[in-house]
Amino acid sequence: MKATLRRLKHKVVTELQRHPPAYDVYVKRVKRQLARLAPTEYQLLKAVLEELPRPAQFLQIGANDGMRNDPLREFIVRGQMRGVLVEPTPWVFQQLQRNYAYCNRGQLGFENVAISPNSGHLPMYTLRDSFLQTLPMLTALDLSRKTSVSYTHFLHSCARVPKACDNIIQVNVACKTVREIVETSGLYPEKRLDLLVIDAEGFEFEILNSIDFCSVPIRAIFFERDHLGSKTSAMDELMSDSGFHLVKVGRDALAIHKSIVNPDFRRRFPQAEQIIAPKPAARPLPVPAEVPLPNFITDTARARERQAG
Repeated sequence: MKATLRRLKHKVVTELQRHPPAYDVYVKRVKRQLARLAPTEYQLLKAVLEELPRPAQFLQIGANDGMRNDPLREFIVRGQMRGVLVEPTPWVFQQLQRNYAYCNRGQLGFENVAISPNSGHLPMYTLRDSFLQTLPMLTALDLSRKTSVSYTHFLHSCARVPKACDNIIQVNVACKTVREIVETSGLYPEKRLDLLVIDAEGFEFEILNSIDFCSVPIRAIFFERDHLGSKTSAMDELMSDSGFHLVKVGRDALAIHKSIVNPDFRRRFPQAEQIIAPKPAARPLPVPAEVPLPNFITDTARARERQAG
């Protein structure tokens, strides 16, 4: 019985996702209010947004089609946020623009690029369009959102789909830096980010490590943590050194800057496992007081003056 209900729910949701306005009504009125299905990530993001000015300024890297497994959509369609959505895959990018078209009143921008430490072009691994066209739409979207700069990472993502590994290709993708997006968009008048969301399939550390948090202040960051592998410790240290509390949310992590953390955060969200706290600012060394020279030094200097005279 439960399996039948799950299949029915999946079918209904999949059909609704073909019609963004209807899907958004379903999420707002049914999924969150009647069924009271509020995952931890939703509750945490909601709590963070309550501490931020409205509309919150966001940047979403790896936005996919803006519908499936998207932590921000509910907040964006309510008009609580303003910012840019980035998606490097051209056909998925078209889906992204279409899925937000009905609610975009100038508060959303779109960039068909990748994000990298340097602007220019970046080699990435994806699947041939001819192969993607043979797959069901949902499968094609799922594989396209796994596009990665790492061949090993993308190969692992494709392993479950027959013949997918035989159709992997490398493409050069135009890319920009986070700072370039913030400074040129026009949607960030204060030149800051209240919320940065990253789904970069293992490239998260390289992106965050390239950001000058003094030039581009960021108050909260939501990113995939399970894909970091050997870079996990370096990421934790980067977040701590940059003044963020780091909280584990399933396979993801939410980094919240110490300037906006609510004192009762741990009490409100006991199910959120805090990974690391921000390091305290280094205390400046005390300036030593001026110490007079010992008497034997002054006495020796006076004796030499008398001998010279």
